[in-house]
Amino acid sequence: STTYNELGSKRSMNQYDGNGFVSATVNYGENGRTLGKLLYDSTGRPDVAVNHKGATTTEYMYNEFGQLEQTISYQNGIQTSYTTFDVYSKAQNTYQMYTATSPNYASDGTYEGNAGGGTQFTSGGTANYTVNSDGTISGGALLQSNKYTSFGAVEQTSSYGRSGTVTSYTKYDDHGRATEVWNTKGEGAKVQDYTYSAQGFLAYTTSYAEMKSFDDEGNPVSDGTWDSSQVTRTYFNELGQQIETYNMTKNSDGTYTQGGRVSLYQYNENGFLSQIRSYSDNTETGLTICDATGRQIIQYNPERNVVARFWYDANGFMYRSTQYAQEE
Repeated sequence: STTYNELGSKRSMNQYDGNGFVSATVNYGENGRTLGKLLYDSTGRPDVAVNHKGATTTEYMYNEFGQLEQTISYQNGIQTSYTTFDVYSKAQNTYQMYTATSPNYASDGTYEGNAGGGTQFTSGGTANYTVNSDGTISGGALLQSNKYTSFGAVEQTSSYGRSGTVTSYTKYDDHGRATEVWNTKGEGAKVQDYTYSAQGFLAYTTSYAEMKSFDDEGNPVSDGTWDSSQVTRTYFNELGQQIETYNMTKNSDGTYTQGGRVSLYQYNENGFLSQIRSYSDNTETGLTICDATGRQIIQYNPERNVVARFWYDANGFMYRSTQYAQEE
């Protein structure tokens, strides 16, 4: 069987085993590009989701009654978060889960990865989570919670900061697609819009503000501050991956004109974010290296000298950055 979205674009197609039972669901993106697969167990329940490279992205966990209890998210083989579900199999809360390890550097300061799997850029400590005997997770740092309409459709998701308070929330349309992100500072303000293609897939996001986890002196800010100095637009490819970000200038009629490139995103052999190249006036100005969970940890200038490093606390939130002076 095949599923189509409201615009007639193919979204998924089921595959069946020799006994006629569903064995996998193939998910599709723009122009019929394969995004990944959802694999099923012998009882027909979702078991593991993989991306277009075959790397595991989600594992499904069930209770003794066969009801979906949790999903665990992976990046590069590392468990990064888990989501709990209610008795109606609707996602409720998502929690971050990180284990702190120490970074490794070569004699010239080049980052060589983290000890113990590269899951955390701090000097030690662990997040407050526990792996239970049945494989499910307890604890962790609250990252997101979901709100549903009376018809069971997702209506809003709330994102949480380091102190456990809501910092922003996302609104959805009738098709379950994200449409807007609003912050919670003061009376609140819209910080991002989502725009979809003619086929109904995410084409780009327009950001009107960016959350900063630290101030200009590198001191931690409990739940971030919002910087509204620049409007940017990030474009996505057929796989749903962000590929480029550009500065935008607002015109008198309310439309936007695209300016110079800000960022170019690169992915590793498993299909996960690994590097970000920075630009000014379309000229490359630096390179950001991401850890195994996709977070920026070190920045280089065009000469590949270290210009900044980023630290994260034991719950996975950024808590410090260090900027390095460069020789003239």
